Amino acid sequence: MVIILGTIIFVGVQLIFAMEMTETKKLIAGFSMIVGICFVFIPQDVTQTLPLLLQFFIGNPIGSTVMMAIVLNLIFVVGLKSPGK
Repeated sequence: MVIILGTIIFVGVQLIFAMEMTETKKLIAGFSMIVGICFVFIPQDVTQTLPLLLQFFIGNPIGSTVMMAIVLNLIFVVGLKSPGK
């Protein structure tokens, strides 16, 4: 299990370094990871009181990280390239 986890992390880091990282992409990736890590430390008692949809995103660090990356990508990348701006 540890070997598989190490391989996945290694391949992920290689992918990140192979991409051209602009300041916007760094901001999106960094902030998303910070949000995912912060949601790990929320007590389970708190997440149980939330609605079911919010429990999934706040109680699951991967879900919250992915959703934050999608939202930030829509705000910064798509929002800056939309016509009329």
